[in-house]
This record gives sequence, structure tokens and C-alpha cells, in this order.
Amino acid sequence: MTATSVLADAAAAAGVPYDPPPRPFTAHDTPPRFTALLRAAGFRKTAVDTLRWRHRADPGSWWDDIVQAGGPRFAVISRQPRETVERVKAHYARLAAPYALEGFPVCAHLARAAR
Repeated sequence: MTATSVLADAAAAAGVPYDPPPRPFTAHDTPPRFTALLRAAGFRKTAVDTLRWRHRADPGSWWDDIVQAGGPRFAVISRQPRETVERVKAHYARLAAPYALEGFPVCAHLARAAR
């Protein structure tokens, strides 16, 4: 999701070491891989639809919501010294600016199957 990758890119641009926790299902992150996982679990009539949309959020509010919340993926930013956080935020503002009007592009996969 571009909205969160912009935060990761901003941390990297500011020189903040960033090693996020692995996301669940990373090994099954494409429709064919996830369909295979469903079939291996005993499901039939498996299908995965790809959905795309724009996540419209004020970039400043998005920063506050994600970084200040201190969740497992971005707590590393909020734990930095104030000067470092401001440096990351400046990089974030630059990287998020192209998405301010139309929103961040998002792609998700919706799986369905029968037992």
C-alpha cells in the first residue's frame, strides 16, 4: 500500500534503520499463491479478485494517525529523537505530496472459496 510505503521510504531517506515485522501471508501475496494455499487447506471453487482504489486521506492526518499511534510497523519513527522525527516527517511530506489530491493508490486481493 503506497500510503504506508511512503512512511517507510521517508524513514529510509532520513537514515532511520527500518526493519518492519513481517506481514502475515507474505509468502502467499499473489492471487495464484493464495489460491494454492486455499486449495491446500481443502477449499474448492477458489478465486481471488484484485481490487484497486485510492485511499484519500489528508497526508498530515495520515502521518498523525499512523506514526503517533505507534503501531508495530511505524513505532520506530515515533521512538526517534524529536529532530529525527522532524527529518522523517519532512521527507514524508515531500513523498506524500503527489498523492494529496487523488489519494494513495491501493491494491488488495479478495479471496473466496467453498468448503
